[in-house]
Amino acid sequence: MTSRRGQRSFSGLRFFATSGEHVGYESWLERDRLMLLDADPDVLAVSSQPFWLCWQDKDERPVRHAPDYFTDENRSALL
Repeated sequence: MTSRRGQRSFSGLRFFATSGEHVGYESWLERDRLMLLDADPDVLAVSSQPFWLCWQDKDERPVRHAPDYFTDENRSALL
């Protein structure tokens, strides 16, 4: 993880112990969210910006958004 003067974001990789993989983040908030997800016993895995959601706004202009994270959770724990 490196930084430079005037850098607008704080990005890096964090080891996600639950899945044994590194997961990317682009801010302190995303890094902290990863830490909370890793401590959650119902979360099995996390993907960073796994896909784009694409749609059109009310004026039919294209809009797209990449969610920060997608989690795979143990839903059977809720039953």
